[in-house]
Amino acid sequence: MDLNLSIIFVLLAASAAISTAAPGGESMIADLTMIHAIQGDGQSSPFQGMKVSIEAIVTADFQGTDKLEGFFVQEEDSDIDDNIETSEGIYIYDPGRLGVKENVTRGDLVIARGHIEEFHGLTQMNLKEIKKKKAGKNETKSTLTAHQLILPLKEDSLERYEGMLLMLPQDLVITDIENFSAYGELAISPQSRLPVPTNVAKPGAPAAQVQELNSRSMIILDDGSSRRFPESYPFPRTIRCADTIQGIMGIMSYGYGNYRLEPLNISKIIISNPRPMNPEPVGGRLRIASLNLENYFNGNGAGRGFPSARGARSNGEFELQRAKIIQAITDMKADVIGLIEIENDGYGNLSAIHDLCDGLNAREDGIGLENYSFVDPGSPKLGDDLISVGLIYNRTTIRPIGKAATTSMGAFSSGNRQPLAQTFEEISTLERLTVVVVHLKSKNPPGGDEVANGDNRDCGDGQGYWNGDRTRAANELIDWLSSDPTGSHDPDYLILGDMNSYRNEDPIMALKRAGYVNQISSLLASNSYSYVFQGRWGELDHILASPSLTGQVTGASIWHINSDESPDFGYSGIWSSPDKYRCSDHDPLIAGISLT
Repeated sequence: MDLNLSIIFVLLAASAAISTAAPGGESMIADLTMIHAIQGDGQSSPFQGMKVSIEAIVTADFQGTDKLEGFFVQEEDSDIDDNIETSEGIYIYDPGRLGVKENVTRGDLVIARGHIEEFHGLTQMNLKEIKKKKAGKNETKSTLTAHQLILPLKEDSLERYEGMLLMLPQDLVITDIENFSAYGELAISPQSRLPVPTNVAKPGAPAAQVQELNSRSMIILDDGSSRRFPESYPFPRTIRCADTIQGIMGIMSYGYGNYRLEPLNISKIIISNPRPMNPEPVGGRLRIASLNLENYFNGNGAGRGFPSARGARSNGEFELQRAKIIQAITDMKADVIGLIEIENDGYGNLSAIHDLCDGLNAREDGIGLENYSFVDPGSPKLGDDLISVGLIYNRTTIRPIGKAATTSMGAFSSGNRQPLAQTFEEISTLERLTVVVVHLKSKNPPGGDEVANGDNRDCGDGQGYWNGDRTRAANELIDWLSSDPTGSHDPDYLILGDMNSYRNEDPIMALKRAGYVNQISSLLASNSYSYVFQGRWGELDHILASPSLTGQVTGASIWHINSDESPDFGYSGIWSSPDKYRCSDHDPLIAGISLT
């Protein structure tokens, strides 16, 4: 084992080094096997299926059905080998609670006997017998050293540390919280959350370099329990992504396809990313926003008809979803809001978009004041998809001019949802602009009867599936808008929505080449984000202004009320409440504009 990776770290019961007397008296068995021999220098143990005995120090106690039903042990420093590829620790699975009967605790020197097994990738001993060793009067002390782990790793494999006591001296930030409520897991990374490669680099080799670094920069911090929805958590429920964790000491384990740290000690949790009460100021007389509703389906419109094809599974869930979204829209104070993922069920009294406006206008605190209305494109629905885009606006500050426009041609005939364009006039100045809401096809693999051919295949450059269709949709959108589809005779266009493309991907580059300016990437930091996927962060949502409008944009912001939160604060989650936090899985985008 490479001692250059270790730190002098003392642990004795609740203190910092494990010290215990060397064994004396009779052995439980004649022959002992070293843990590094059991672990071997590969991904699996050469001792699988064999019964062996080991002598080692208990480094972590996770006994009990509410934990991991076992404990971890590690060789004393005097017994380690010189092969850096072999681990000196191992997990002992003890469903029979033999360790409890023997009163085994952290810091004990034990002899254990059992069969070696690879359980879903974790080398473990299935315990058959265990005895604690007692110290003799004249026996010397033994020491176990916690090894230091620094992220990013110098290598991809953590197998060499499986079962071992580790210390992480860095400040680490939470980069993923997806499995926190269900499994007590947090994904952590050094310095900052991890980026989606194509959000910070060009597709292809540059993005691959970012991905390679990402793969060495993240590790899962578990809770020492295998229970689903555990009764208690080692962190506060309201912990958010980008909060900081200091001084982690734990055991390297493996499960569910990932290496994970089972924590023994955490020095400090710093709430470095508190919940924002309000959006950042963007200036301007008008505020225009983009909000993905994460499938706003209102059943049959009369409190029944649940579960729908998407969205809430019951009327109770829907009422929570509705309350959360209404609170978010109210606090945004936007004059125009582009909606994404709203049920495509028309514009009648029982439709989802009508319901949303009714809810906004009926707020008991008087904020609504019957101010909100929606754009009706004059068609029964907007395309054939289950979901569509929409536009709502505050009719005391802005009004629609002429008819809304949409297109179902080319790339918008399927997959990419039909865009919606509407020209608005600011009531106080009579100045105009056209707002265009877009929702391009997702990166998901083909489903059902879909076939991804040619440039729609995932070619491994970081852009995922259907990049060809998304790029064609972006180019066709440019051509369509150049035809002045709303008849505004005004060059001021604001394109917004969920492009399902990160800032350096082909669809966004196509819009930029046509002269549209990405207001988020040009006005905010390079690590800005609106969405998280598997612990990687980036901008799937965009606001782009035409050249003539760009100079009238006074600011832009992303309101981080959703992506940083545990999904279980959402409408279907176990911690849900009728507030704005986690009203969707995407963060709202807001632009300030002073039309001239």
